[in-house]
Amino acid sequence: MSLPVPASPWPTRICGTAGLVAAVLILLASWKTGNIGPFFWKPIAAVVCLLMALMLLFCRPPRLPESIHPTVMVRECRWVVWFAIPMWLIGIITVLAGAAAPQPDGNTVALVLLVGVLFSPLGVWCLLDHHNRALYLWEENSATRLAYSDLFGRLRCFDAGQIVSVRLTVNKSVHLLDANGNKLAAVETMMPGFNNLQNWLKERGQMPVPTPAMKKATATRNRSAPEPLCWKEEYRTRWHNHLNKIRFGMWVTVVLLGLGGILPAALYLKGVLSFMPMIWLITLAPLPFFVICFRFSPVLLFEERAKPATDEWRAMHIKAPFVLLLWFTLPYIGQVYFLWSRWIMQVAEPGLAWGIQSVLLAALLIALFARLTPRRLRQESVMLVGLLLIFFSTTFVYGANLMLSGPVVHSPLVILGSHAADPTGGEDLSTLTVQLADGSETTLNVLDNTYKAALSGEELVLCQRKSPLGIVFVGIHRPDTHR
Repeated sequence: MSLPVPASPWPTRICGTAGLVAAVLILLASWKTGNIGPFFWKPIAAVVCLLMALMLLFCRPPRLPESIHPTVMVRECRWVVWFAIPMWLIGIITVLAGAAAPQPDGNTVALVLLVGVLFSPLGVWCLLDHHNRALYLWEENSATRLAYSDLFGRLRCFDAGQIVSVRLTVNKSVHLLDANGNKLAAVETMMPGFNNLQNWLKERGQMPVPTPAMKKATATRNRSAPEPLCWKEEYRTRWHNHLNKIRFGMWVTVVLLGLGGILPAALYLKGVLSFMPMIWLITLAPLPFFVICFRFSPVLLFEERAKPATDEWRAMHIKAPFVLLLWFTLPYIGQVYFLWSRWIMQVAEPGLAWGIQSVLLAALLIALFARLTPRRLRQESVMLVGLLLIFFSTTFVYGANLMLSGPVVHSPLVILGSHAADPTGGEDLSTLTVQLADGSETTLNVLDNTYKAALSGEELVLCQRKSPLGIVFVGIHRPDTHR
């Protein structure tokens, strides 16, 4: 009887060590620049990183005595760790971003820390679950013994005779209960090694009994279970003869989409790219993927969850990685909304054109995609692709208007009003009210160093770009800086 391979300790060690480093970096930043932004955010972020790191480093699975040789072992699935690491990374990066923001406003910090609070503990939970949780069964002195290691590595040993009942819950979790109804161990039916445990329970006549909630859910599911989707030759198009090529092209564009949200911004921050080439790249990077979506919509399958379908149906469609695509939207929205349009090239007030154009573009593209998508795929595909189009329309309109804008116009900075941020209030930003080239005025968010330089008389210039679609972009920088 083969046993599942024990989990590697390296994912928890690496993530735990990185969490400690992140906590130290945040504390150093808090000590060196405690006057930047609300001071208490940084210690909170440091404590979160420290707690998560200590849990990963010190919550280890117990070692069974060498005399014990399990005949049955149930462990967590290997894919859990590949889900956990991205969740942990997103959480720790957003916590660091919230702590390192040069002058965060309250809404930004709340959003960033909310993402960190949601994702970092989820990643840590899954990492510990993969590393520590396991059920062991072995024979000892003509008796059967079991040991259960929980999420935090705490070991509970008990005799097989203590198992009085076995329950199957609605989330496919099997609970081993004692005479008082206390839970001795809990495993999921999808975990490696569960079949061996199920065979052992079957030999003892203790097969899992569904809970009332599980019975109700099963009955409801049986009543409402849809007929499996079946392939019909009338669905065939010329694209069905080139599925492998289309699948390869789709994945190439997905990779390009993912890189486009990270690489150009990183090169800009490193000084390799200037602002406008970076905007060109992040604006154009998503386009190949959406061209694939529109052109090959009869063979692309967008599903939030898998539906019953025949093997032939599945073979004649290409499943798009919707969840992955949804994650890829975050860098685009985050950098355009929270960085470039807020601090580098801002949209002059009132800024309604940006919102109106985004809505119109999204509506037009969704309608076009619905027109090109076969009726059998239209409902879910239009909903999911429409969600992606709504997200990317905002960033595309910003970038496209910058790309279409005329030559940059530099003029001396004329300050009509100013407001200094309250260092004790995270929602308060430093602003300058400036005069534009056409005589109108607008209010811009500025960082503390720019605000102090402007009021101290340092030479600054007003940078303006105007799109033929009516959006005016404005920024403030030193004369030797080009955008």
